[in-house]
Amino acid sequence: MQAPVDDFVALVRQFPLRRIRTKRENRQALNFFQKILSVGEENLSQGEIDFLQVLGALITQFESKHYTFEKPTPIELLKFLMEEHGLTQNDLAGDFGGQATVSLVLSGKREMTKAHIERLSKRFHVSPSLFF
Repeated sequence: MQAPVDDFVALVRQFPLRRIRTKRENRQALNFFQKILSVGEENLSQGEIDFLQVLGALITQFESKHYTFEKPTPIELLKFLMEEHGLTQNDLAGDFGGQATVSLVLSGKREMTKAHIERLSKRFHVSPSLFF
């Protein structure tokens, strides 16, 4: 097994670490990142992990400047989660205290309460902050 520094240097020789300037460079960086990660996280040396952390930071820096993501509204998020889990309004009736309340929330005529948000975050295993 190579020393961590040797692994890191070998990867830098294959893919020099520098600021990502274009979408093409970003795709190349993502592909290289995935190639290294494809062996499985548990099989990575410390040098490989260090390299991925630096490359990941460079990718994140580029993407945060060039790709903006709007946070969905609580209703959009709920509709997305329902679709992803194959749920209907009736399936959520217990979380909202009735199907009518689910309908009112989904139509935007009623706000979700703190209790609704707590139950939904537990059901979907997401942070309650996503619903605010």
